[in-house]
Amino acid sequence: MNIEMDLYNSSEIIIKAMRPFGRFIEELGFLGTPYSTAIEMAAKKFPECKTFFKIHPKNGIQIKNEYLFADYKINEIKLSNSKTRKEWILPYSLKNKKLVDAVVAMNLGNPQSLSQIESLPAELKSKFLSFLNVETSTKSLIENANPKKYSRPGIYRFQHACCMIRTKKAGVLIDPTFQWVRPDFETQLFKARDIVPNVDAIMLTHAHCDHFHVGTLMHFPKDMPILVPEKKPSSLASPCMPSLLKSLGFTNVMPLPWNSEFKVKDINIKVLSYYGEQVTATEKIYKGLYNWGNTYLIQTPNGNIWPLADTGQDLQGSMVQVAEQLKAEGAKIHGILGGMRECEMRSAWAVGGLRRWLCMSPKQRLGIYHKNGVQGEANALGLKGVIAVIDQLRPDWFLPYNHGFFKLGDVKPFEKTNVKNLKKELKKRKITTKVYTWTIGDYLSLP
Repeated sequence: MNIEMDLYNSSEIIIKAMRPFGRFIEELGFLGTPYSTAIEMAAKKFPECKTFFKIHPKNGIQIKNEYLFADYKINEIKLSNSKTRKEWILPYSLKNKKLVDAVVAMNLGNPQSLSQIESLPAELKSKFLSFLNVETSTKSLIENANPKKYSRPGIYRFQHACCMIRTKKAGVLIDPTFQWVRPDFETQLFKARDIVPNVDAIMLTHAHCDHFHVGTLMHFPKDMPILVPEKKPSSLASPCMPSLLKSLGFTNVMPLPWNSEFKVKDINIKVLSYYGEQVTATEKIYKGLYNWGNTYLIQTPNGNIWPLADTGQDLQGSMVQVAEQLKAEGAKIHGILGGMRECEMRSAWAVGGLRRWLCMSPKQRLGIYHKNGVQGEANALGLKGVIAVIDQLRPDWFLPYNHGFFKLGDVKPFEKTNVKNLKKELKKRKITTKVYTWTIGDYLSLP
């Protein structure tokens, strides 16, 4: 049996609490309700949300500083049974940590999980068995691992920005999020027990939960090398990953600055700049609420690969400029993985979601309200940005990814359309980069 697990930090709890408030305001915006009236109506409808903000006399709400800047901690567990569609939410505590350990062991196919389940406090054990829809903890809960499935050298596409690059000697995993239940998914597509044995290091690009998925990370050994952005002030825009991971017992967390390097067997990883998916792409970041991140140049015996997840441009710089710098240095990039979404800021629920909206200044939030549904600034590469990066570096190949969560063998229609348009534009420019088509769950040998 495989159980989906999420571990939420307190920044995500704030966002979850504010979600109905933000949704209601957006709905009123589409109806043409004046912003000040919408704020008043939302505050009355959701009085519990007033804990997190104060009313700004002219521009609506201002999130209180103690929620914008904090040393966020893990404080909630959510378990999801994809077979029964059951969900179970409980606090993260010392007692419930034993339950987390049992779930991890069970998902990894470890027979020891049965004794871990049996050793749980009686009430917790009873609730867990009920959640699993079984009467006793038997061997039927344990599924055998199949690590050979992901042992071949090459590139594996999992969910969203999660992919694995393997050589003959090593495997590195980017933004692991192969556990992500959707209502239309009947079962988990990717099993931790099959993937974990093939991973020698993990790279995290930034702290958004679809890239920094703690529930997935908990399935890896605590001494696994985990490369993360350099430690910066923790904020609602970018919770401090090193602190969160260390609080969960991970002992080999490496906050790496740009232009540093890390080697794992026959793979060398060079840390490069990250620009894009900020609170705003064209205005000054409010109170330093910056989304800190890294990109990673993965140098293998078969070539150098540069994955670009949620990257684009902001006031600090752009990935096109980074590509120009790499070209000036004479770097050879053999392959690029990149997203082709424009990620315009059309509303509070555009890419970045409520986290981004809450981190705006009152004035910026007011501006977004009056542009609901209208095409706004783009902070991601999009098709044009991908073309510009390819034009600079002339890689041998390009792979689309970082476009969301789907069923096995599926992708969004816009990915297919953009791949077609990309091929057409590269041909017109006489650029010989080969653009591959692949889907969720696909494997490609390194070209």
